[in-house]
Amino acid sequence: MRILNLILAAAVALGPMLPSPAMAQPRAGGKVDTEREVMTLLSDLVKWAEPVTQVQIDAQNVALYLIDGVIKASAEDTTGPAGRAWAEAWLKEADGKVAEVKGRGAALAPPPMELARRYRSLGPEAARQLAAFEKLPGIVRESAADNERFLSSLRVDLVQAAGGSVTAKQSLYRKTLAGTRLSLRSENAMLNLAITAATRPDHPEIPLARSIQASNDALGLALGVMEEAFDPNGGSSDTAATGKAMKAKVAEARAQAKRVWPNAQTTIRQLTADVPAGPLRNMIVRAMNSYEQTAAIELQIADILDTVADNILSPGGPDFLTWNLDPLEPLVNRRVELRLMRMDMLKTI
Repeated sequence: MRILNLILAAAVALGPMLPSPAMAQPRAGGKVDTEREVMTLLSDLVKWAEPVTQVQIDAQNVALYLIDGVIKASAEDTTGPAGRAWAEAWLKEADGKVAEVKGRGAALAPPPMELARRYRSLGPEAARQLAAFEKLPGIVRESAADNERFLSSLRVDLVQAAGGSVTAKQSLYRKTLAGTRLSLRSENAMLNLAITAATRPDHPEIPLARSIQASNDALGLALGVMEEAFDPNGGSSDTAATGKAMKAKVAEARAQAKRVWPNAQTTIRQLTADVPAGPLRNMIVRAMNSYEQTAAIELQIADILDTVADNILSPGGPDFLTWNLDPLEPLVNRRVELRLMRMDMLKTI
């Protein structure tokens, strides 16, 4: 049964938010009793999770679309009747995008009863994980609802800002920072599921999820500093304390990221020793090897955020013009690509 345990643990790497039972033992005389049946079950779970995950990705893309609209409305050259006309047209398009994702989110369902029954047959750990999986559609729906609330908060300011109101442009910028921080908290809630479901304590997905959460917290702190700087009533927080808190989060992100690849290597060694050579082992090893690049990405993200934290703590205080957060986007995009690649691998079993 050790081979089954290792495969089940390794399969965590193959789904973005769908870790499999790490130490589950098929019950004697139960419905799941062969390696092929276990892998088929995992493949079925990933196929169930695929549309759920896609709605979450699309909700995040809509959030980015909303932020892009704010940037356009806030630009100095967006002004006058032409600016207001653009804003009205953009709002109609944004309403459609938000409603479409919200509608798809409302249609999401938990795992089908038969699939849930088969999964529970793997043992008590699988039953506990299933409870985590069942929360996934609700978290995705909340992300879609966040977009709707965010767009509603922007509506009046966006038209006025696009018409040339400086006050509205500043208000819009503050709301965008707050909306971005909300998206980070939403992603952290998703990552909690990955941590909960990965029952093998040395699985690379656990430190990876914790590293991303810490980086998200650090970025949220930095955005909070910017948000207060644009508050016409003045900020009330201790900037130095925020900078120190951000440094601590960056240190945590870096420490967790450094555990990801060693954990993956441990799993590879166990698989190589215990799983027979063949396509299945090759596929899992390829997935585990992808964690080396994933870990490197998280370390680069930590380095970028550390530089921002240093600036917040500098004697002259934060200088936002020196913050270079643009490199974060391609790194995050590559992070997502690697997750989806691992998911696609399991679908081919």
